[in-house]
Amino acid sequence: NSMKTKKILTLMLSLALTFVFLIPSSVYADTDTAVPYASQLISSYKISVNALGNGKMEIAASVDAKRKIEKLGFESIEVQELNNSSWKTVKTYKDSLLNNMIDKNCSSMDVTLKYSGTSGKTYRAIGNIIAKDGSIEETRSITSYSEKV
Repeated sequence: NSMKTKKILTLMLSLALTFVFLIPSSVYADTDTAVPYASQLISSYKISVNALGNGKMEIAASVDAKRKIEKLGFESIEVQELNNSSWKTVKTYKDSLLNNMIDKNCSSMDVTLKYSGTSGKTYRAIGNIIAKDGSIEETRSITSYSEKV
């Protein structure tokens, strides 16, 4: 009799464990797939490299939020140069007093940077967006089209 009870307990325990493992994985799967596509804070963004001649270029980046939020902008913007079919970061701009790239209590942020590269080379820019409001924080990386300068 005690063997039968033991068997039932073991079965119940293994079933309970199965449920424990099943539930969180489906919950996580849902949030993981939803996060990259649906944003709670960010509504739109763009980044571009515009050739100004003689190897000089202007990087224009902007991000819009769905409403006024605590913190919005770019944590960093990287300038990459194409060398032998691979991209190499040649300059990283961070938010600073000189390069104001993050704003507070706003719904949009525009950043314009100038960079002097090598004439005839191809460049692109990567912007790392930060958006924060209360306990919600979102980050996103965006890449421009490549541009020959």
